[in-house]
Amino acid sequence: MRRSLGLLATSLIGLLALGGCAAKNSLITAAVPTSPPVVPKVSAEWSVPTAGSQPTDITKGPDGNLWFTELQGDKIGTVTTTGIFVEFTVQTPNAQPLGIATGPNGNLWFTENAADKIGEITPGGTITEFALPTPNAKPGFITLGPDGALWFLESGANQIGRIDTSGNITEFASGLTPNAGLASIVAGPDGALWFTESAVSQIGRIPANATPASPGITEYKTPTANAQPGQIVLGPDGALWFNEQSAGNLGRIATNGTVTEDALPAGAKPVSLVLGADGNFYLDDAVNDQIDQAVVTGTFAVKTFAVPTAAAGLGPMTLGPDSKVYFTEIQADKIGQFSYF
Repeated sequence: MRRSLGLLATSLIGLLALGGCAAKNSLITAAVPTSPPVVPKVSAEWSVPTAGSQPTDITKGPDGNLWFTELQGDKIGTVTTTGIFVEFTVQTPNAQPLGIATGPNGNLWFTENAADKIGEITPGGTITEFALPTPNAKPGFITLGPDGALWFLESGANQIGRIDTSGNITEFASGLTPNAGLASIVAGPDGALWFTESAVSQIGRIPANATPASPGITEYKTPTANAQPGQIVLGPDGALWFNEQSAGNLGRIATNGTVTEDALPAGAKPVSLVLGADGNFYLDDAVNDQIDQAVVTGTFAVKTFAVPTAAAGLGPMTLGPDSKVYFTEIQADKIGQFSYF
């Protein structure tokens, strides 16, 4: 973990000529002015302009801003790292935009959970929508795959979907445990997509070259039963890491399928996580209104930091362009910023 340390510098001063006289050699120690160390904390909370919007998923956009979905506001929002908002209304009424990710074409891609559509929005706010082939698919979280397409979860249909930047959609229906409770998906380092199955406490893998006839899905049980794995992210060690909301654990799965778990402090109920720029994980605990910092290099250790707004309904997290952690406060209609270095 990086730490902000005050630095001391020594300057060797050579011979000085003063009025034609030779001065003695001098060793002078001088303090170099530095900024004070950053105390990890929630450094800002900004209210979304639309009341009752329920900001849900959040990601770093191609324009250096944070982009987020408004589940009940039917809008896509953007906010700068200083708290300036812009909102764009989705054309389909009651679409319930949920997941969002940056695509390879410089646009943002999002899911419309109630409308069974995938949306694309340019940084300027132009929105295009693509209808899914399966009714009641309820698309959820979405991520950029290693093949340059966007991959998403269909919790209603218990399927995995793929859409390329031309709008061509493929769905993978076989190979999954029924009623898996598909929760989160991310690209792994092995040319595959890794996802969590919250209802059955499993981690799944689908190769990026999957076909509907042969999806090649593999599923792995978590050691803890009823763990309720949630958000999954790529870790600093080439493994996939995920939070276990019910079990209160931080989980890790290697690409060979080996799963391990570390216990968070008693009573922790993490709903999402993100890898910080310092190599530590940050998890948000909606039940306890706090951010947890998990050190996973060396001895596992956790520190907790309070979120000022009570009962905020903490949601997904992302790393901003300034390396600060940003997260949604679903029930409080806010975007939070966490500073740690």
